Amino acid sequence: MAEDRRDLLIAATLTSLARDGHAGISVRRIAAEAGVSVGLLNHHFGSIDALIAETYHKLASELTTALWQEVDQAVGPAARLDAFLAGSFSSRLVFLAGHGPETVGRLGGVLEPDPPLEPRE
Repeated sequence: MAEDRRDLLIAATLTSLARDGHAGISVRRIAAEAGVSVGLLNHHFGSIDALIAETYHKLASELTTALWQEVDQAVGPAARLDAFLAGSFSSRLVFLAGHGPETVGRLGGVLEPDPPLEPRE
């Protein structure tokens, strides 16, 4: 139950960051987005800074996992390196990590999935 609440607050923070930007975010906006009290946010994270840090950590972890899944699908060292480099600079990972442009658009610009990579000769 506590972990579900933390995940709900992290998702609300990501949505708020995408919509309002870092300068427009507040404890009250996040709590309203999550449908919980401000006290619950403070109970689980202690501060807005801790919540934002955990949100960025979770997003980075999801993107890293998606990147390694792309790399693991490539066959051979050159293809794996290509997959790593292309994925590292691709908005496609955001979609593979389960986020869409409405969630992270402000965090990384306007995002559209990249076309699949063509194998090199």
